[in-house]
Amino acid sequence: MHYFVTTLMSLLLFISCNSQPAKSHTVLPLSTDLEYAGLHIDSLLTSYAWYGRLSGTVLVMHKDEVVYHNSFGWADIDKQLPNTNESVYGVGSFTKTFTSAAILKLVQEKKISTADSLYHFFPGLGESARNITIHHLLSMSSGIYEDFSRSKTYDYESIVFPQPEPISTHQLVHYFGELTSDETPGKKFDYSNINYIILAAIIEQVSSQDYGDFLRENFFDALAMQSSAFGADNVSEGLLAQAYVGMPDQHNTPEYWHDSWLKGAGGNFASAVEVYRWMHAIHQKQVLDSIHTQKLFQKHSNTGREHYGYGWEIGKRKGNTYLYHEGGMPGYVCEAGFFPELDLYVVVLTNHTHNLREVGKSVLLNHQINREIQNILFDQPYNKLPLPQASHAIGLEGTLTIGGFEYTMSQQEEKVRFLAHENGPSFMDIAFEQDLTEDSRRFKKVQKLAEAFGNEDFKYVHRRGELAMRLLLSAKTLRQMWGELTGDKGEFLSYNFYAIPTEKYPNHYRMRLIHANKEIGLLLILDKRGRIEGLHIDQRFSYNGPKEVTGTIIHDSLIFIDGFKYGNSDARMVKTNGKWQLEMLGREYDVVQNEEVSVNE
Repeated sequence: MHYFVTTLMSLLLFISCNSQPAKSHTVLPLSTDLEYAGLHIDSLLTSYAWYGRLSGTVLVMHKDEVVYHNSFGWADIDKQLPNTNESVYGVGSFTKTFTSAAILKLVQEKKISTADSLYHFFPGLGESARNITIHHLLSMSSGIYEDFSRSKTYDYESIVFPQPEPISTHQLVHYFGELTSDETPGKKFDYSNINYIILAAIIEQVSSQDYGDFLRENFFDALAMQSSAFGADNVSEGLLAQAYVGMPDQHNTPEYWHDSWLKGAGGNFASAVEVYRWMHAIHQKQVLDSIHTQKLFQKHSNTGREHYGYGWEIGKRKGNTYLYHEGGMPGYVCEAGFFPELDLYVVVLTNHTHNLREVGKSVLLNHQINREIQNILFDQPYNKLPLPQASHAIGLEGTLTIGGFEYTMSQQEEKVRFLAHENGPSFMDIAFEQDLTEDSRRFKKVQKLAEAFGNEDFKYVHRRGELAMRLLLSAKTLRQMWGELTGDKGEFLSYNFYAIPTEKYPNHYRMRLIHANKEIGLLLILDKRGRIEGLHIDQRFSYNGPKEVTGTIIHDSLIFIDGFKYGNSDARMVKTNGKWQLEMLGREYDVVQNEEVSVNE
């Protein structure tokens, strides 16, 4: 799937009207010393693996030459088998690149046309299918709403998930009955897995072959992709990297579903080398002729910041064209793409996602790793996670006051423990306890918005929205979406602002809404007139973190707190000119060591 539980993972609450196409950037040249770049990539990935954030295989290729190829983590934790460069992973929605190529191969052979109506193949899908063409399915512009892993009511319980029992292609296509279309076909982009499930069914109907057999006969065998297959059951024994979920130190087996439920949209498996071979073959026009290869990468749909072709996302990285697709499902995350003008390929495949219901965090982690790799490849600064050095003498222990709250700190070898005192917030929640103010008329308006959200006065919220938001969403819709996303909050008690505008983010306000049953972090983005331009649940927000948190001593002037394992942002305690400070979420807090040690166990 594109993402797992599309609505929940995007963390988009209502709307972001500022999602205009990204500004063009200066075209950066590729590094002239790729061997040296490979050493930096290894240093980067080793740091992520050390903290348990990377389990998988990474491959970087340039003009048939290996820049970097290495594997981390476990393929089978029970058997103590590590991942290798030959390990095979689920590639999730990267499967769509195979499906789109298969469709265009049938088009190239004049067996079908992208203008053919869906109704022609499956009249049982109803009248809505008459105006939907193969082009609309390929470009994600069909307007079909029905889909797996998506809920129209924004709540987790109403989402339809794939099942563990196999399903036939005919049953799969007709699973939702007659289709409904939210939009006129071709009007706008709307990522929906059902588009590619239907395309797989068209492939089977036209070719009289099973989808997986068609891929093998037409693509895999010709390109020496012998370990690639549709469905985990078809991967050769000993090659499959087992799927795991849980935090970095956990290796739980995700709930099983049968790959037949995702046919065409997901369910393919491949090694990193074979993903590269696939992209390289497409780029070299070994899969389709020039005309139909070009169709794959035309900007058929505007996704907001980038474009969608036929099974490929089309964007810019470092000013260069970047063609890619990502995928995520419990246990597997993939991002693979290439820079056509540079003949440069990057593949990141992983087999450990870190929260069953929020695979999106692992998808974002994969994005982050990929971005850092690309920074290295283009000689840009990159950020790796700090690893412990020899010195562990920090001279800091006892009762500390940080951000106005007390913590007891104790050291054991290269680790330190921070224990929150009674009624104090978790060490990971310090940043969200701040009560920041701003001396401006705009801030007073934002305070009224915080009160409106707390009291669910969405008529006021709606009036304060930018024109586009008011046109797209009514006050009633805002209320419905808010209620379904936030659930039973209980009585509204109070609010505070834990982030206000900065030079980097001049229009961003982050507010904490405190209710009897739960707390909510909300990001407001305002336009220059003070109207609501963007509105998001703050995915970094935390209010009930662990009372005890451990950090790693990197050297005598740096302690790194691995927030990822707690579901939070990372933090650092840094000693400068003899004074310690906590750095968290872009803010700094003085660390005061109290003379008397008071321990609260």
